[in-house]
Amino acid sequence: TTSSLVSPHSITAPMLTPDQVQRSSWKTLTTEPEQVDWLILHFNDWFSHHNVTLVKGDFEPEYFPAINQQPAKIQFAHGFFNSALHEISHWS
Repeated sequence: TTSSLVSPHSITAPMLTPDQVQRSSWKTLTTEPEQVDWLILHFNDWFSHHNVTLVKGDFEPEYFPAINQQPAKIQFAHGFFNSALHEISHWS
């Protein structure tokens, strides 16, 4: 498998700071990176009680189960918004 080769965290920096994204109205987010950051922050806030986080992946989508006090990770492909929604639908 590739899971040992894939980092579940993106190495790219967000376009906006988390506070800016959370305060932003969805209507004002014009770029895909801004929309992805908004979705990640809100998903992780809304579903943290399920011990799961949504993360950008640099490669293919993958699900990492919770282990060693770390939450499960839903990794979506290449930072694409549609990929994030697709992987969330599998998880839900």
